[in-house]
Amino acid sequence: MYLGNPPWDTNVSPPELLRVIATVKPGNALDIGCGTATNAITLAKNGWMVTGIDFIRRPIELGREKARSAGVKVSLSVADVTTLVLDEKFDLILDMGCFHNLSRSGRDQYTQSISEWLSKDGLFLLYGFLKSDDSQSLRGISPMDINKFKAFLNLTNWQDGMDRHRNSGWFIFQKANGKKV
Repeated sequence: MYLGNPPWDTNVSPPELLRVIATVKPGNALDIGCGTATNAITLAKNGWMVTGIDFIRRPIELGREKARSAGVKVSLSVADVTTLVLDEKFDLILDMGCFHNLSRSGRDQYTQSISEWLSKDGLFLLYGFLKSDDSQSLRGISPMDINKFKAFLNLTNWQDGMDRHRNSGWFIFQKANGKKV
């Protein structure tokens, strides 16, 4: 997976993330599926305390090297988001392409974890391919997935896009006080 230059590892943080961090007071951030830590480093350079996780060891190793070179401190770990236990709360959780690849049971556990990990008024930024109605594949974010997040989060922004000839979407959610999964 990381033997060349994967198309998703651009070393550039997306404008959607940059807009959010330009308007939000820094706090604790979690980057799910952080890859080589491009976005974790961007967050750290902007005053955030960042934890990044990815289930593949090589990108985490590369991310640690990149963070050292950038002169920022980020905590990067190899972990499976569907089994990860964290006691910490996060003001910002970022997922650029992890959720849309999970199994149904993995998505259920993931959704529960987001509910537990997101601090009061915290933001959840989700990016992924959208599931087409006619597809039998599980891959992609469906309206049902969005509704599960809306059970405990307010959807504040949804921006459709195209990525490598597939429909994609950016979703920005904010923790809704009092709502539970």
